[in-house]
Amino acid sequence: MKMLIAGGGTGGHLFPGIAVAEEFLSRSPDNEVLFVGTERGVEAKVLPKLGYRVEFVAAAGVRGKSLIGQLKGIGGLMYGYSQARQILLKFKPDLILGVGGYASAPIVLASRGLLIPRFVHEQNAIPGMTNKLLSRIAVQAFISIEESRRFFPKETTLLTGNPLRKQILDEVANPPSIPPLTKGGSEHGEQGGFHLLVFGGSLGAHSINMAMAAAAPLLEKFGSRLTVTHQTGEKDFAEVSAAYSRAGVEAKVMPFIDNMAAEYRAADLIICRAGATTIAEVTACGKPCI
Repeated sequence: MKMLIAGGGTGGHLFPGIAVAEEFLSRSPDNEVLFVGTERGVEAKVLPKLGYRVEFVAAAGVRGKSLIGQLKGIGGLMYGYSQARQILLKFKPDLILGVGGYASAPIVLASRGLLIPRFVHEQNAIPGMTNKLLSRIAVQAFISIEESRRFFPKETTLLTGNPLRKQILDEVANPPSIPPLTKGGSEHGEQGGFHLLVFGGSLGAHSINMAMAAAAPLLEKFGSRLTVTHQTGEKDFAEVSAAYSRAGVEAKVMPFIDNMAAEYRAADLIICRAGATTIAEVTACGKPCI
């Protein structure tokens, strides 16, 4: 059986798709998965590292753009639709899953014309325009939380929750052995230190990055008792790295964290944005967060 998973742009859209792919492939050695995204999205970097096949289509938003921007967006969607048809005719999937993001639009639209069963998954309480529109032509829309049901067709909407990747599920199944009430709940805590994990989603969050850069001098007094792991995204990486270095704070700063489960395990406290997938993962791991 073949499944095509379309969408991405951010980890919040992509990671649930990866979770579904992991489960789908585990069901049968004959199953195949193909991802479709855009070259600008996080999927372009993440999926090849994980060994998944990925194709790219042209896709961009039109909402909130100037007239010229909207015309370019519509032109890109038309071109993306043509690319999507070619991908579908070549791969011949048995079903399509759109996980949100601009790249899911041309694939799900083209799959309708080719009579391929198509589904969408929404991670957020308030869905994006793409999923709201695509749900009208999908066989079924899967939602993560009850609050988003009002945005989708009543007859074809199913509450499933937000799928979690295997690395996160493994962390849940094998939590740290240190008693959380006495050692802070992390392996680092056993050595008397305190580990802070900071991230703002897969692309980073400028406001969190700048707040932590400003706070770095205040953290110096904790010395070796405090360590920090900070996922900044590409844009703020150099500035945040320099801020920790100037303050003398022991910090591991990265544009993107590949093994998030390991960082969850090490963390005593997490500072993060309240993205749907982030909240699902932090809740499953049982970690305190701000």
